[in-house]
Amino acid sequence: MLTVLLVAIVPIVALTTGLPVLALVAVAGLFYTATLLATESIFEGLSAAIFVLVTFSANVPLVELPLGGEEYTTPILNALLVDVVVIPFAGLMLWWLYSGKISLNFGRERIVGYALAGFVCWSLLAGLVGNGPSRLAGLFYVVVQLRHLVLFTISAVIVKYIGIRSAVYSLGIAIVGQLMYAMAEILNYGSFGLTYLGDSGSGPGPAFSVGPLQFEYALYAGGFAGTSRILVALLLLVIPVIVAIVVRRSIVWKLAAAVALVCSTLLVRVSQTDSGFAAFLFTALLMAIALCTLWIATDTTDRTPRDRTSDYVSGISSTVGLAALSVFLFTRREISRTSRSTKATGTSGGDSASGTSAFGGVSSTRSNSEVGSDFMIQIANQIPFIETTNFSIRLQQYIAAIDIGLQYPLFGIGGMNFPLVAESYGLPRPIEIHNIYLSILASTGFPGAVFFLLSISAVLVIAGKKAMSSESDHLFWAMLICGMLGFHAYSFWVTIHSGGVAYLVFWVLAGTVVGANRRQETDITSRSSAT
Repeated sequence: MLTVLLVAIVPIVALTTGLPVLALVAVAGLFYTATLLATESIFEGLSAAIFVLVTFSANVPLVELPLGGEEYTTPILNALLVDVVVIPFAGLMLWWLYSGKISLNFGRERIVGYALAGFVCWSLLAGLVGNGPSRLAGLFYVVVQLRHLVLFTISAVIVKYIGIRSAVYSLGIAIVGQLMYAMAEILNYGSFGLTYLGDSGSGPGPAFSVGPLQFEYALYAGGFAGTSRILVALLLLVIPVIVAIVVRRSIVWKLAAAVALVCSTLLVRVSQTDSGFAAFLFTALLMAIALCTLWIATDTTDRTPRDRTSDYVSGISSTVGLAALSVFLFTRREISRTSRSTKATGTSGGDSASGTSAFGGVSSTRSNSEVGSDFMIQIANQIPFIETTNFSIRLQQYIAAIDIGLQYPLFGIGGMNFPLVAESYGLPRPIEIHNIYLSILASTGFPGAVFFLLSISAVLVIAGKKAMSSESDHLFWAMLICGMLGFHAYSFWVTIHSGGVAYLVFWVLAGTVVGANRRQETDITSRSSAT
């Protein structure tokens, strides 16, 4: 219900009547709350609201930080739409915990929470140590990570009582709703301008054609998740679950899932992200391997061999078809291979040889690695379909991150500090590191990176054990793993970690994985479910 209200009804009414968006959102919230009270489904309704609202990038900037002058500023602390629900829900959860209605008796899965909490604490230490130019930015970075921990914990508790499928399907419905809004923006050849809900409002780019149809490269087509590249990250998490629907559900669900998959493939192309394209193909490969393995290695008593074969053939065909469609769309380029190669080697992003470290002296790491960087760029230029225009800039970022990690191995320079020193490393402007792992290394040092990698690895191990359990839905869990691996492959090349909702959604999903191992019943849940 909430997805329909915020993604369809509120935008339609706002665009047709001119009524203020914030007022309509407030009315929608009151209507949703009244529905929960009338149906006695407060717990389920608030839970569903968290899974829906976490996909909205609507926010109010609270603190902004200048980056080397007035031209560049970045918000380092925002109040998000999901906070409106998380704060009262956290209060209710504490009351239920005090009164004994819920419990936090997690088993070995608690290692994820411990690792994530360790990362938050180490980020705090890195901010307090203040090796970077802004201690304030480092401390507000901790607030962002603390929000991840809170949402992870709440999600894990929720799923203990409502089940992982209710949670994942609520999240998936919200993301598909964002996708449908993005498709409307693509057909509109422009943003609808509803920035109060999280619409990016950015302008279009060049066009590409598919037969008689013409599409624009459009960062604006991100629904209310922000830019289209952030929405691509969210889709990578749920596309495998949609493929699972193709395998298991009725023909009506299969058709609906097929539409969502085709739209997802188009969005990846429209977002003009080669990183997304590569991650999309990687996810498709993982799904194909998983589906073939499950088809051969598992058996079910509730399906005839013929029906089971038909189901898995549908899933594998969908996966292969998505990959083929993606490759076809990415051949619709305007830039020739020759000009692409020239741009890739010519766009240096600044004179790295003369770049001076923010902490004194010339970075010898950059100077000694120029030949190696050029060699890697030449190799990257040989990869078919992949645009390498910005590859040299990213290599500079990676070298700078490693250099910072070696200079400050314990605490790094603090979160959100890299843009403040980016230009001193020869980069053309204050930008974040296009790699989550190296970004964390530069921000929090090696211990912080270890905590972060441990938390992610533990989530994947828990999901893997669940996938191999004889009592679980092997397909469902295998697809969740494929989505999380594809998401983190994408994170290796982009800056979805530097703001927005991408990692909020991931940690909510991670919480559902942890909480699913400890399903319990309680009197706080009621007879109906709000979606």
